[in-house]
Amino acid sequence: MIVRTPEAQGFIGSHLRPSPAGLSRTGHSGNAVQTKRLYLSPLCLDDVDDVMAVFAHRTVARMTHAIAHPFTAADARAFVEKARQNSSPRMPVFGIRDNDENLIGVVGLERTPTAEKSGLHQFGPSVGICLAPEYQGQGYGVEALEGLIGYAERFGGHRVLHAAHFADNDASARMLARAGFLYTGRRTPETSRARQGTHEALHMIRLL
Repeated sequence: MIVRTPEAQGFIGSHLRPSPAGLSRTGHSGNAVQTKRLYLSPLCLDDVDDVMAVFAHRTVARMTHAIAHPFTAADARAFVEKARQNSSPRMPVFGIRDNDENLIGVVGLERTPTAEKSGLHQFGPSVGICLAPEYQGQGYGVEALEGLIGYAERFGGHRVLHAAHFADNDASARMLARAGFLYTGRRTPETSRARQGTHEALHMIRLL
């Protein structure tokens, strides 16, 4: 099934449309989300090289908790296989594809160990999003987040989504705020595999 946002459809209200033969237009099985400029669909093994290209940039990896730098082909394959195994209607992981069907990033929901001891995840899953640097600053991140949020509202059964960004990640702060996330006031020391030491993370939530 394809969930089309109002912007993609040209009228108010999300609508479901079956994909031909159970496949999305990119040939990936499962659910997908179509926005005005993007197509969110499940990752497949053919995406390994593109996923590696997205996460290969140090500027991207250092703003994440779990992505190492350098990010190898083996890392990319493990990432895709984990996403394929764990993705579900309640906890989707989507490749972000542009109108030319190029994979430009990844967005999804996940229950992570980050700050679990503080009870932050009692509210709901964490949102994760990464875009290749050449596609940042063009509104694609907000559009992908809004597509994911609409999907979560329809299928996830969640009441709240959680997000966090490192304090030095101004771009993510602006993107999450534009997508309707609000700061909780919670700040925690977090680690990143792509840089040394602990770094302050600011936590946000989005009510559904």
